[in-house]
Amino acid sequence: MTIRKHQGLAQLLSPPASIAKPPSTRYVKVSRRLSPTVRSALRPFAKSVGELVWAYNLAHSRLAWFFNSMFRDTDKNIGRVMWLTLQSDHLQRQLLIAALEAITPANPIERRMFKDVLWAAHKIDKLAQLRNDAVHMVTKMNSQHPQWEILVEPTFTASKRAARLQAMKDMNKEFRLARSDLLQLTSYVGVRAIALLRLDKPLALQRRPRLLCPSAKG
Repeated sequence: MTIRKHQGLAQLLSPPASIAKPPSTRYVKVSRRLSPTVRSALRPFAKSVGELVWAYNLAHSRLAWFFNSMFRDTDKNIGRVMWLTLQSDHLQRQLLIAALEAITPANPIERRMFKDVLWAAHKIDKLAQLRNDAVHMVTKMNSQHPQWEILVEPTFTASKRAARLQAMKDMNKEFRLARSDLLQLTSYVGVRAIALLRLDKPLALQRRPRLLCPSAKG
């Protein structure tokens, strides 16, 4: 009698055969490839942003060259260590700007170069904001456009950044103009960094470049 009671209780507690096994889960597979439509919209945007970032890094490095050259009469490693100690590009530029504003060289050629690089440092600082906007913006795809296009997504992009980007008629064009300006500034500062090390053998210096990107003007 006791055995029968236990068997009956076991049957009541055991789940029905239909739910004894958990149902199999189906997962959606996501392709690692871009669709042709997305790729065609993304490529010009990615190219313009990538070239802007590359040119910005190059121009910023030339400011580092010039700052390092300012220590030619002591130990140029001092300039390099001071530059790399600062953890942001903006602070590095502010260090250079402060030094250029505080020092007045006796040599007129050197004095002129300090003035030129001070101008360039301010311009690179302006273009750095555009570079940061390009890198940190959140994007969305405009599928209503006949060929699809990349737009800024304002919901999760900082409001001021989104406003600046939305005000542009053509983001890719503005990024390309900034890249071309940064390349001009790279050469402008770079040759002066070399010239600062060879004041006894003056180099030919190009004129101040005309900058085309609206972000660099003013």
